[in-house]
Amino acid sequence: MKSYKNAKVNPKAEMSAVKLISVLFSNLSILDTEAVRRNIEASCEGGMSISDRTIDKNKLDFIVDNFAFIEILLLGDVNFRINVRRCIFTEITLDEKKPDEAAKIRAKNDEDAVAAGFVAEESAEKVVINFSKYNDSVYNDTRDRIIKSFSLKAGSEIVINRLVSALSIDDKIGVSFCVSNFMYFLRAFSKNAVFAEWFKTAVNNFKRDNNILN
Repeated sequence: MKSYKNAKVNPKAEMSAVKLISVLFSNLSILDTEAVRRNIEASCEGGMSISDRTIDKNKLDFIVDNFAFIEILLLGDVNFRINVRRCIFTEITLDEKKPDEAAKIRAKNDEDAVAAGFVAEESAEKVVINFSKYNDSVYNDTRDRIIKSFSLKAGSEIVINRLVSALSIDDKIGVSFCVSNFMYFLRAFSKNAVFAEWFKTAVNNFKRDNNILN
């Protein structure tokens, strides 16, 4: 994984991110702290480019407001977890390629998205992920919306505890990889239209099957 030694990490932003991840996945017991640190660095000024840190607001809202269902799928659906992990790994390997090679891969992915009939629903508002700064209101709003998502499915915390208990060590490592590399997930969700469409469909299908409206 690429190292961003010149990243300007805001200590409070880092502490808040680590605390939130730890609380949301407290029962997992296996988190790659080094990967978390590198992803925080990647999300800062001096980390990934502004373009790579920019995500459509609608997409970011989707992740935040459906966080509980995403966590349940990561823990309980092995195919979902494998696909997310594979896509994140692809994003990480893109950092090791020359810019023109990475651009060709992105272009091919865009062609595949068009061929599959995926039409990007981009909003006018974009969000730049930036852990070089800390904004208390943004953090509190994000945290509160994530917590609210767990109330939309009765007994979700009990379900999550049971799912974690059923995971093997390898399963936990797989979930940890997806969680710890959150910035690469966000970049994939932002720039890989095929992955984003598959991901949203999987989450929406879960909500439909469980009669969840939000």
